[in-house]
Amino acid sequence: MKNVIYAKYSRERREEFQIATLILEDGESEKTVRKQALHEKAFAHVEAMAVNAPRLARNYQSQGLRVCPCKRDGEGRVSFPFIRGENMDQFLAERIAEGDFKQVKEKVGLFWQFLSSQKDVEPFVPGEKFREIFGEISLPDGLTAAPVSNLDMVFSNILMDGEGFAVTDYEWVFDFPVPIQFLFARSLLLQGAIQTLSREQQEELYALGGVKLEERPLYHEMEVCFQKYVTGREELNVLSRLHAKMGTDCYFLDYWNTEHLYYRVRLLGIPRDGSEPVCLHESRHFQGTVEEKIQVPDTGRYRAFTLLPVDTEAILKINRLEGTREEKEEKVSLTYHNGQVKNGDAYYFKEPPRMEFENREYHSLTVEYVVWHRNHFLIGESIDLRVENEQLRRELGKYTGRLHNRVIRKIGRLLRDRRSGKTE
Repeated sequence: MKNVIYAKYSRERREEFQIATLILEDGESEKTVRKQALHEKAFAHVEAMAVNAPRLARNYQSQGLRVCPCKRDGEGRVSFPFIRGENMDQFLAERIAEGDFKQVKEKVGLFWQFLSSQKDVEPFVPGEKFREIFGEISLPDGLTAAPVSNLDMVFSNILMDGEGFAVTDYEWVFDFPVPIQFLFARSLLLQGAIQTLSREQQEELYALGGVKLEERPLYHEMEVCFQKYVTGREELNVLSRLHAKMGTDCYFLDYWNTEHLYYRVRLLGIPRDGSEPVCLHESRHFQGTVEEKIQVPDTGRYRAFTLLPVDTEAILKINRLEGTREEKEEKVSLTYHNGQVKNGDAYYFKEPPRMEFENREYHSLTVEYVVWHRNHFLIGESIDLRVENEQLRRELGKYTGRLHNRVIRKIGRLLRDRRSGKTE
């Protein structure tokens, strides 16, 4: 008997595309991957994987990229062998974290070879089926495509094991040409860590597939059309759209043609000799809630510092701002900030934050803070409510102050009247 050790249900789709993905394990620890339809309408969608497996194998065989075999094992059900290894998505994320751009570029180049060396690649000509799914879109000249197009050719579906490289999933295969430049650009977008690279590095990666950064909005439009095809063009309550309503981090596709997938942190030192500010620390972070720690070991030549902790509206809480002087750590106070509201060590900004502080003969500096920004869309509303609250408190203070003064004057008059023998 096989036990289910993993299950994923894809229900936020049209019924003809709703499936379950299961990993099964038998008594001898042998694992199998099963995909099965959740509705009778989805039988054809699932069973098509068994048909497409040999077609894709022929497409990729020239580059030594094997396709994980698939067989039909019941109505609306297919199974795959479980392959152990590291997928390219994990590999790229780890190399980016280590700063090894050379290996990142090497693997992305290999991925482009897999796509571009498919069998029977020809100049792309949009057909009726293409326009039905991806819309009427004006694409660049010189694009290429294969007769069979696998939209599941993304880094997370390419496994690296002792035998080489394997395609482990191919649910979305179309029997008409789709530009391989789109498939390449789509894969780069869906690899989150790539979005934290510099613009110049991203430009290098996209160029491997002949894609210019200014062309990404066109491919973004194609992706939006594809997602609408999958979920239903009139369906408004798919999970990705509900995330924003629930306050959950959600990275929208319209960030594809912007710099909004990451933010920049900078700490500037203002030299004592009046020369231009010096960047003492600079880093990039994927959007979301981030704990930042900055240490500057030698601060003697600077009279002041400017911290630019994020380049958008944000809430920031300082956990530590200390300078070392005579081997003792001292708390450093801000001399300026552009926040709209301050609540203890938390600062609320409706514009890119700027925080300044002086160097009081410190030898080193440590800054630690937590920042919330980007998709935390309640930041602006929270700031407005806090500002309104402060205004109301001030108004209340004025009113209670006037009332207090009136009571004091009334008591004073009563005391004077008593001393003079007057009564009310």
